[in-house]
Amino acid sequence: SMCIITLLLLRKIKDIDLPGTGKPSISSHSWMSRCLWFITTGRNALVVLACIALCCYLEENRGITPFTLTARIDAGLPDVNLPPFSTTIQNRTLDWLQMTSHLGSGLAVIPLVSVISNIAIAKAFSNGQTVDATQEIMTLGVCNIFGAFVHSLPVAGSFTRSAVNAASGVRTQMRGVVTSGVVVLALEYITPYFHYIPRTTLAAVVMCAVLFMVEVNLLRPMWATNKRDVVPAMGTFLACLALGVELGLGVGVLVDLCFLLYFNARPDITIHLETIHNATHQDISYWLVLPRGSLLFPAVDYVRQTITAKTLDYPEDGVRARGIVLDCSLITRCDFSAVQGVQALWEDVRNQGLLLILLNADTEVAKSIVTTCNEIRMASSQHQLHDIFLHLGTENNKSSEV
Repeated sequence: SMCIITLLLLRKIKDIDLPGTGKPSISSHSWMSRCLWFITTGRNALVVLACIALCCYLEENRGITPFTLTARIDAGLPDVNLPPFSTTIQNRTLDWLQMTSHLGSGLAVIPLVSVISNIAIAKAFSNGQTVDATQEIMTLGVCNIFGAFVHSLPVAGSFTRSAVNAASGVRTQMRGVVTSGVVVLALEYITPYFHYIPRTTLAAVVMCAVLFMVEVNLLRPMWATNKRDVVPAMGTFLACLALGVELGLGVGVLVDLCFLLYFNARPDITIHLETIHNATHQDISYWLVLPRGSLLFPAVDYVRQTITAKTLDYPEDGVRARGIVLDCSLITRCDFSAVQGVQALWEDVRNQGLLLILLNADTEVAKSIVTTCNEIRMASSQHQLHDIFLHLGTENNKSSEV
């Protein structure tokens, strides 16, 4: 508690507006401002060093340990050599494949969680700038490859360390060089003193750093813009509290993927009746169907059932449509399952004595559909569509006269 209070007070000191701050650097006010800046920026290190000194004095001189301390760590840097491709456990030698098999689902979970964590950290501290996910993934891979030569565990970005860096005033990419150099020097020369760091002090530093990352003010505009976005946000937050940051991020990604799959499987479809007025013959009516989004496997059955229910099973009273026009102007992609669904829809329409026409289909979409069902008619414009129906009406009139 004392560490948390001290850290919060030191953070607040930087907001103090000293009189005469704008005077030349030789003034006492400027010197005091620089001292305050140094204290507030290095508050995390100062609190940790003070606690180390206190615990070291109490344990060495008084023989008491009032706090739970960090475990002892061997000094020195690890040797650089090839990663082990075999190991011996209980007089049994395991080769590389046997070692890998013991990881089980970890082979997929560890890289996935690492990538998600890295990208999430980059986005959290990007301050609105663009994040290159490919660059983050490549950097993560390079770090793990080189880490294997010093027997390192799988590594990824750390939310807590990034939060502590941000809380300490770090602003540029030089933080990686500085922190890496400090870690190497610490491992080589001052590792024995890590034992005197109280765990409560480390917890206080992390808590005070992460506390100001919680952006509660985003919930109101998120709710006003799209209420569905609150579900994965709150799901991720609660999962992180219950399962930890890594698994919590994975849960958030899965929840968001479920939303994406649902909306891909339930595209918005507009169906209404159109009429072609004919001066010489009877007017011709047809159903115009406009699906929005890619026509892929998850949406095939839904699109077919919606069109069939609206136009074939339960049509409006008194409507005698000559056909169904599927407007493909908003469909940019389709897969083989979608093509099969269109073919099944064409068979349903044909059995009802109607005509199925594809309007404004993309070249690739039209090619995919025609390859499987070449009897479906195509129209690239409203004029061509009207010609098809007028020609059909003329043929029907001639047949009735005969």
